[in-house]
Amino acid sequence: MDINKITVKEHLIGTLHKSTKSTSEKYFQDYLNDENMLNILFDLLENDESGDVRIGAAYWISKFDTELLKLYEPKLLSLTTEELDNISCHIFMSLAKIKSKKGMLYLINSKIEPDMYWEAQVLKDYIDTNS
Repeated sequence: MDINKITVKEHLIGTLHKSTKSTSEKYFQDYLNDENMLNILFDLLENDESGDVRIGAAYWISKFDTELLKLYEPKLLSLTTEELDNISCHIFMSLAKIKSKKGMLYLINSKIEPDMYWEAQVLKDYIDTNS
């Protein structure tokens, strides 16, 4: 199978349509350990104009092999400020998958603490922010 930006984008769109969904999902499942695929998905996530493509890219990034995702923790952390919840939720899932302490702290500080101060303090203590 071919891995290039155009093909990947076509399959991201293909996952949205009933007639092509299973073929496109299989395409991505075959490459969940492929660093080239991961880089193309990051590129589409960061640069494509289509919200559907960006959301799909974030979703499939979150499905990648944990050890490979660990290598991309700084890139994932840089994406935590994404305003679209349909994208940021998958970024946070990726960070949770690799047990990113920085990702957890950002989630607590930016999403939980503004509305639930005491719960955020408990979570910070739980993950021991001093170590």
